[in-house]
Amino acid sequence: MYYTIPEATHLVKRAHDPRRWRMRRSPPVDWRPSINATAESPVESAGDLRCYNHPDTPTRLRCNRCERPICTRCATPTPVGLRCPECARGPVPVVYQTAAPLLLRAVGGGLAVAVVIGVAWGVLNTLGLGRFGARYDWGFWFSLLLGFGVAETISVLAKRKRGTNLQAIGIAAVLLGFVVSRAVLNARRTRPLSLEQFLGDPLNTAPFLRIELLTLIFLALACAIAWRRFR
Repeated sequence: MYYTIPEATHLVKRAHDPRRWRMRRSPPVDWRPSINATAESPVESAGDLRCYNHPDTPTRLRCNRCERPICTRCATPTPVGLRCPECARGPVPVVYQTAAPLLLRAVGGGLAVAVVIGVAWGVLNTLGLGRFGARYDWGFWFSLLLGFGVAETISVLAKRKRGTNLQAIGIAAVLLGFVVSRAVLNARRTRPLSLEQFLGDPLNTAPFLRIELLTLIFLALACAIAWRRFR
């Protein structure tokens, strides 16, 4: 099909006419969501929120980690906002996490060392050592030996862990060592005291077992060593 020059010129002008390519105006679009799309579950009002730790206290605060309601007494400021006491403390450090097998080893080792030192303490209290004689009280030195010996043994067996459970084990072992020392001391007496005699009149029978105020202070020192070691 052939066009004349005037016809071709008319077609080119028509093709480049901007009015021909003007976009039709689209109808306005309503961007507002429907009522069903905006329906949400009812939100608690501020008066309904109660502190998880103090149920009688209304609050408007929440922990920014666990989202539990907290009052001003429980809110703990942190670099990332307010948190409840549990979240503010964070995870327990590894040094305070002692596995059950390690605890059993610590108990066995601590009690064994306490018994050995307690026996030595009781025997030396009756034999004396060289020029000091049998009346010399070795309470201070054996208290140090008992405290440090038990604490270091438990620490090694527990792989240098710490915590309240190891503190309790250490103090219990120290007390056991002291009881063993008094039992050995009593057994080496010419006329040993019976348990009924001691419990019936402890104030008058305690001096026979060298249980005096100074001895109890030494015992408290040994317990403090074990407690401080695992703090």
